[in-house]
Amino acid sequence: MYSESQHIDYINMIKKQAGIPVSADSKYPKDLDELQLMDDLGEFKTGISKALEKLLKHTYDISDWEGDKEKLIKDLVNFNAICLHDYYDDQACKWKTQYEDVTRVIAQYSDKRDYADSCYYAIIKEKAVSEIRYKLEDAGYSEDKIGQLAQNWAGLLGNPPQSEWSDYSQRDKYGNWMYDFYKCLVMEYVWVENDQEYRTINTSRRGIRTVYEQDFGKVRNTDHNQTRITTIKRLYEAKWVIGTDIVYDNQIARSQPHDKNNKRPIMPFHIWVGTETAITQRLIPIFDNFQITWLKMQNDIIQSFGDILLIDQTVTDRVKIKGESWDTLKILKHAKATGTMPYRSLPANGKYGGGNVKPIEIIPSSIMNQIEKSIKLFEQALRMVEMLTGINPVALGAQPNSDAGKATTEMALQNTTKILRPIIDAVFKIKEDSAEFLSEAIRLAIRNDKDCRDAYIKVVGNNDVDALYQSNYEARELGIKLIPRPTDDELKSLYEDIRNASMPGKDGKPLIRFDVQLYIKEKLMTGANLSDIRLYLSNAINKEAERQDNVAQQNSQSQGQIIQQQNQAKAQMDMQAKEADFKFKSQLSAQEGQQAMDLEQLKQGMQRYQIEQEQQMREKELEQAQNKQTQPQNA
Repeated sequence: MYSESQHIDYINMIKKQAGIPVSADSKYPKDLDELQLMDDLGEFKTGISKALEKLLKHTYDISDWEGDKEKLIKDLVNFNAICLHDYYDDQACKWKTQYEDVTRVIAQYSDKRDYADSCYYAIIKEKAVSEIRYKLEDAGYSEDKIGQLAQNWAGLLGNPPQSEWSDYSQRDKYGNWMYDFYKCLVMEYVWVENDQEYRTINTSRRGIRTVYEQDFGKVRNTDHNQTRITTIKRLYEAKWVIGTDIVYDNQIARSQPHDKNNKRPIMPFHIWVGTETAITQRLIPIFDNFQITWLKMQNDIIQSFGDILLIDQTVTDRVKIKGESWDTLKILKHAKATGTMPYRSLPANGKYGGGNVKPIEIIPSSIMNQIEKSIKLFEQALRMVEMLTGINPVALGAQPNSDAGKATTEMALQNTTKILRPIIDAVFKIKEDSAEFLSEAIRLAIRNDKDCRDAYIKVVGNNDVDALYQSNYEARELGIKLIPRPTDDELKSLYEDIRNASMPGKDGKPLIRFDVQLYIKEKLMTGANLSDIRLYLSNAINKEAERQDNVAQQNSQSQGQIIQQQNQAKAQMDMQAKEADFKFKSQLSAQEGQQAMDLEQLKQGMQRYQIEQEQQMREKELEQAQNKQTQPQNA
């Protein structure tokens, strides 16, 4: 896996050339730490571990674990004790688990909370005769015996009375006995016995030792034989029809998973008893208050009255409308129909003689007052619930108190979570015990029972079943660790953590990549372990944060290098500018010197030219003067 992760690009290139789908790099570790993390998360489980995990999940699915879990929680609330029972279904040829009413479980007394040292368990159940008939027939019981069993339970458990037995003690037209629907009580029980195994060791004259099984109770101690008696604890099971001498399925238990010390078999009954009084038992006085308040409120409502009208007949008995005298009843009908009330406030003489002038007054109803008193009593009872149990009524669906602050309400809800946490832990604990038993029971059943093996092949296939069939070690010896799955609240909290980690980080990018989010959600949807997912999530966040820090550091270093290069370039440009300026000035100075020399040479040339011109002029003038002197002489 690690080797492929280091060469994934090259491998994918070869796969593309071969037309094979490429692998996503998200499934590969980036370094050795991630490789170790994947190992811790169970990515490299053995075939036996994976097969048992699949079969355990299948077992709880066909056993209606979700429904059993609700019943277990109710028992914890009511009795602070629960029981889960693992059993082998002969018809389905599979192991299953089921809820048992803890109040009907019989167990040897134990001072341990899980009754781990109890040597026997039993449960009483109602069974129809038709349900156990084939078992009774396999055990060799005659029809007369089965009929007598049904007749013993006539008139009980909803069965027809004894007087009607003759109506059902016969076959129907299909040949079935009509009393097969009769119910009876059956006690299913398991117990541990000390069995003795006799093995004789034979030592030949040549010193060769041979060990062979000996019949029970037969001891052969001679010069060459020595019988050893070994005591082994074995688990037995049986079923007894109460009220009869009928016992069936009396046999050694199908599976014998042993405890960690490998000294005694693990019981298929799993019990957990809390140390405190159950919540329901603590709340019995409060329930009485609820009931008393409810009955009192009903009584107050019955005895209360609505609004009462007080009618002053001295004001209304002499009212006349258009010469017609109206009595009080007619005035009330008129008021109800029209919303107006005609009355005379003064007598006929027009003088006020004292007294009330209002024709009608209202006496308010007392219903609301009685209801408000009952509401206060209910609120007081709810507060008592929190005082006795620590459970806040808001957590049970009640409206939060407007007087209490938000922080107070949140603190109360957190306390409620702490109070209810032991209940959830107890359910996890009993499921863990059940899974420990079932993992070994299923493995042994696949090894020893062909029908069971064929039934599980349909679930997980030949490869997984073959891995279990060929295994020679118990589940715990293979390093299989059973950890409960996350609850809905824990999943909600984890999804919130994923959402927060998806927010932009230091460099504006999220702390977990999109492919990591998909991986975590896929694990959660398939029932991954919560602590493992948190470990993976925290590792992914740390890795991404470390990467972002490295990127930021690299960017900082790159930015520093760029600034340094810019400074070096600027210094070089300044140097070049100075050199160019110096060169320019030098060239300019040279040019100016050359120009000055050229100007001096030009001046000197001009001077020489002027001197030459002046000399030529003087020579010309001298020549002309000589010519003038010569002409008169010639004349």
